[in-house]
Amino acid sequence: MKVLIESQFVLKDTQKQHIENTMQTLTAYEDRITQTEIYFKAGDGNNANEVSCTIRVHIPGNDVVISDSDEDRMKAFNDAFQRSKRQLIKEKKARRPY
Repeated sequence: MKVLIESQFVLKDTQKQHIENTMQTLTAYEDRITQTEIYFKAGDGNNANEVSCTIRVHIPGNDVVISDSDEDRMKAFNDAFQRSKRQLIKEKKARRPY
């Protein structure tokens, strides 16, 4: 799985590594993932210190797109990751034959 990270600000190498390792764990919930994209955007909305994190998971059929924001960029990423994991589990259950 390919992991792309785009950010308006500089991320430390340890943060990038954490993001890549965390995104690789999604294959345990959905093995058809081809690529994930993580976008960080600063100053979105009313709070200038807030960071928005959007995760897009490419799977055949529908892509899963989840967004979250927080003043701490890694907390925004972790919250968006947890939501994307739940969404992948939900979609996989919906595809199961009865």
